[in-house]
Amino acid sequence: MTRCVLVGGRPDVVLEQDGFHHPRSARSRKTAFTRYADLVHVSATDRAIWLASHRDVTVLPRKAFLNDRGPEQLLGALVDRLARLPSGPAQLARMALLDERGRRISRAVATRSLMFLCLAAFVLQIVDWLDVYMVGFFNYTLFVGGDWWRPVTGNLLHGFPLHLATNLIGLWLLGRLVERSLGGVRTICVMAASGLGAMLTCALLVSGDVVGVSGVVLGLAGAVLWVDIRLYEELPAWWRFPRFVRRFLVVALLADLSLGFVIPMVSGEAHLGGFVAGVLAAAVVAPRGSIGLVPSTRLRSAAAFVSALVLVSIGGAVIEIRGGDYVLRNADHLLEATEIPPQLLNNLAWMIAIDDHASREQLRGALRLAERAVSETEAGEPTLLDTLAEVQFQLGDEEMAIDTIDRAIALDPDEDYYREQRRRFTGERAADDRPPDPQMELFERDKPPLPPDTEGLQA
Repeated sequence: MTRCVLVGGRPDVVLEQDGFHHPRSARSRKTAFTRYADLVHVSATDRAIWLASHRDVTVLPRKAFLNDRGPEQLLGALVDRLARLPSGPAQLARMALLDERGRRISRAVATRSLMFLCLAAFVLQIVDWLDVYMVGFFNYTLFVGGDWWRPVTGNLLHGFPLHLATNLIGLWLLGRLVERSLGGVRTICVMAASGLGAMLTCALLVSGDVVGVSGVVLGLAGAVLWVDIRLYEELPAWWRFPRFVRRFLVVALLADLSLGFVIPMVSGEAHLGGFVAGVLAAAVVAPRGSIGLVPSTRLRSAAAFVSALVLVSIGGAVIEIRGGDYVLRNADHLLEATEIPPQLLNNLAWMIAIDDHASREQLRGALRLAERAVSETEAGEPTLLDTLAEVQFQLGDEEMAIDTIDRAIALDPDEDYYREQRRRFTGERAADDRPPDPQMELFERDKPPLPPDTEGLQA
């Protein structure tokens, strides 16, 4: 029996004939037992010794050992025990391969590229919000009506700075994990499937406009879990999650998927579709035994096609904007369509109405959109009446705006927002002092350009 003494109240590591006792985690005072035959990877780094088995990963920091040479002594003892097993030489050979794999540095090119595109798109939104948002958000009716670029551009646009920041953080954290395991080519395929899955799910379940790359983020989360659960034998120990971390990730994902259907302005549909697509894509592009292998010609061709499609879609959207007054042309296009949801008409009318640079012709287009939305709902939705009143006010028809907002107040007399809007229209409140929408107070600091019906969703 060999013993490595640990400090800090941790149980010692005790090597016996068939296996060894060790702490369950770096800070745990409880003991676990692992058979030598179950070890997948053991390795010592500058800061810790990693013990990865079929069941879990245990990380013991160097400072946990009483003896400074403790980690090397433990590693040597484990290697000696493994070498005596019938399967030991094969296990040690696989561990040497994992050591080499873990030393490789991933530049995360695919992840960085997608982050750059999202940032560039947001800069364009700052420069010309109305045109860029209206040409790029995803809506199924507009997509099948000829706007073929929207499944791509809808993933790249974001509603406000906080929305962009949270998605970029998720992309950076999860994208790098996927890319170091699967490589850039497979990661591009996972991202493409996740983004498409998010938008297709929204096409089936959401009638309004959708923007944001969080469907891809959730798809990457699904891919991370797939790799960690199904391909753990091919991962260096420090690429794996300890069991308690994996459980936390699962709980966090379930919470995100659930809250997405509860919190206004968050598209749970996009999150769910992206997650499922990410898991399925990872299963297809990364079956067992594929980690570290050169991608097939088919996968490389698929990644090249996706990259080209993204660039062509961005180009198509740019061409549409440069073709003249896109906002007005898009409004006319919507008015000619027969199956446009009233909420979408309302959203776009609101965005035009609150844009400081909207022309009078664009405001007239917004008026037609708002009037149709109110007509199709038989003037029964106060939020839609509020949008119509806002457009009328921006066009200088204060009396009509007051009459319209009075109808909204009659439908929802307990909502102070509509009364504050009326005060604007009567001059009791400054014309540019628009009251905060109670459904969007959480995001008010970032001034999201969405109407009070919150049908515009952030993925």
